[in-house]
Amino acid sequence: MRKTIVAVILGTLIAQSAMTADVEASKPGIPLADLIARAAERLNKNFIVDPRVSGQAMLYGINPDRVTYRELQAVLAVHGYMTTQEANGLIAIVPEGTARQRPQPVLSEPNGNVGKDEFVTRSLDVAPLDAAQLVPVLRPMMPQEAHLVAVAQTNTLIIVDRYDNVRRIEAVINDLRKRPKTVAAEKPARE
Repeated sequence: MRKTIVAVILGTLIAQSAMTADVEASKPGIPLADLIARAAERLNKNFIVDPRVSGQAMLYGINPDRVTYRELQAVLAVHGYMTTQEANGLIAIVPEGTARQRPQPVLSEPNGNVGKDEFVTRSLDVAPLDAAQLVPVLRPMMPQEAHLVAVAQTNTLIIVDRYDNVRRIEAVINDLRKRPKTVAAEKPARE
């Protein structure tokens, strides 16, 4: 009786494993590892890939054999990964949750050579606005892996995020600077 039960369980597990393998093989798209390998060869770049990087990239209108570096960064961003700044000829591909701790280019002005999906560090003087008051207003506009802090002594915001979102935050700050300050109506004193 026990041998029969073990044989049935083993047979079921083998059948489930075969079905899972068939489903995985039939998934459309290209494995991220294959896409990165093709890009490395074509772009003549050296990538170190974190072992957590996995998944299938669904590409429409993008030839995997002709993917550009900016397209690769966009595909990785969709899957929650990022490229680090090139150092010693190497670019790491890691989960974007580590972005705050990784060295990123520090931009003092907008830069046309930076891709919109690259993580950057930007320091912004927000005068005449108050940097500390901006943090709770701007933080919800940023993903969890980004970083935003106010430096009270210099009335500056330091932002670590993808370049496209840093530019959006900067545009909001510039719009707020243009608006006239209104004085809140004083509350009547309680009797």
